[in-house]
Amino acid sequence: MAEPCSKAEPSTCTERALSAWSSLHDARDTRCIYRMFDDACTLGDMTACGFAGRMALGDDRADAATSHGIEMLSAACYSGISLDCIAAKRWVDSHPHESNTTFDEELGARLELERACLGGMARACDDLGRWFDGSGKAAHADGERAADLYARGCNLGLASACNDLGDILTYGRGVAIDRSRAVRLYERTCLLGDALGCGNVAYMLERGLGVAIDRTRARALYRDSCKSGETYSCLHVGMFDAESRDPSSDLHNALERWTEACAKRDARACAFVGVVWEDGPDGQNRDEEKSLLAFKKACDLRDEMACQWIRDHDAGGDADGD
Repeated sequence: MAEPCSKAEPSTCTERALSAWSSLHDARDTRCIYRMFDDACTLGDMTACGFAGRMALGDDRADAATSHGIEMLSAACYSGISLDCIAAKRWVDSHPHESNTTFDEELGARLELERACLGGMARACDDLGRWFDGSGKAAHADGERAADLYARGCNLGLASACNDLGDILTYGRGVAIDRSRAVRLYERTCLLGDALGCGNVAYMLERGLGVAIDRTRARALYRDSCKSGETYSCLHVGMFDAESRDPSSDLHNALERWTEACAKRDARACAFVGVVWEDGPDGQNRDEEKSLLAFKKACDLRDEMACQWIRDHDAGGDADGD
């Protein structure tokens, strides 16, 4: 039988297991081979994860739990082995009521998205990235995984994926903040024809985040983006003009003033409060709950832009810069 994997490189362990697999004698050998693949998988060999997952989910499950088999196949799938995406998806589809799996009902859809992303479908990469992004979904948040998927979609030419990668780098959701790179990604989004990307470039220029402050260019970009129908930019145009009337006031003072005006039922002031909390008063400490409450109040007071922002938000269209 094959030598144990102790102190061996993961790839070497996998090779030993494959060699032994070709000359099986009995069920004990099968269990030993499974353990070798499992060990190599634990040490980071994704090819081994695929083999171990298939063995765990076969007729002879090699004493492994079903959930662990799916977990290993999923890991191999996420590493870029499309055949393991297909194998995992087929198993999930054919065992919808398997009692000993702990994975949620979204697993099959995610595996299909991964397979499609590996096959060059940019939208699938972006959609899967958003699932891993973790805004409000801490249970499956994986910023590095999301960033990798966004980068794949962006490299395939999808504007929204470039914008989403810029967002995750701007706010540091599970990855290191890199606003200079975020600005470049927003610029690319804008060049690809996405008005939200143009609005995000404007925001970074206005606040000096990852780039030198250039309020003149920021204003022009906000206006161009607004003309294309981007609600986020239209609201920023209004904020920009309001702040320009009081150049001595910084954003924190403006937020205080708009909050007071909102309490007095000034609809546009409520909308401005919503935008500030959506962006974060300092470009970092966002509060989506406060933002949404302010937008809802503005809409109740018949501010049409705020109502449009809420419609976009509810539709998942990301009317904001995030």
